[in-house]
Amino acid sequence: MPADTGFSSLWTQLHGHGHLWHCTSLKSLESILRDRKIVPNEGQFPATYSQSNASLGRRIGAVSLFDFDTEAESSVREHIWDYTLRGVLIRIWRDALDQTKLLLPSQVGKLASEYGQADINIPYVEALHRGPIYVSAFIGFILMTLNPLRWIKVQANDDAISILTDADKRWKDEDELKREEAHAREERSLAELVEESMSSRATE
Repeated sequence: MPADTGFSSLWTQLHGHGHLWHCTSLKSLESILRDRKIVPNEGQFPATYSQSNASLGRRIGAVSLFDFDTEAESSVREHIWDYTLRGVLIRIWRDALDQTKLLLPSQVGKLASEYGQADINIPYVEALHRGPIYVSAFIGFILMTLNPLRWIKVQANDDAISILTDADKRWKDEDELKREEAHAREERSLAELVEESMSSRATE
């Protein structure tokens, strides 16, 4: 169950194993495991991103996935903030899925262009699966943060949620301690400075 701050070691987990990945929150993962499946968001769940309501996956009733086997490490490293990889990545065995329902990145890109949505799909790495994906296809999970980059790999078993929840709490406690120490030195992060500036303008 290694934790690592290096992207290259994370990349060895994401790439080259025949896996697909679904990104979700820890809270949503609990619901997925309880329901025993990932279902397409047809409006019953809050939109993860501002463009989600107009996404190709929403239009065709599909679950959005990442296929990191199709792209180079340097490209994913460069665009990792665009992919918004944070929370939980569910590791899915590609061969366990119905291949007739699976659209790989090249197919997604072509279909997105046909729908006039080429600027909405996630370039090069987004795959789609029409219909639900059942937990029998799950291999494991990676919980990760981006700033700082931290990750932990967990197998898909009965202890997974407990392990992930403990790691999430530990990281949040570490971050809060660092913030308190920075505030004691009268330091503020860029996000905090922006928030303070907006609050100040709102009260003027």
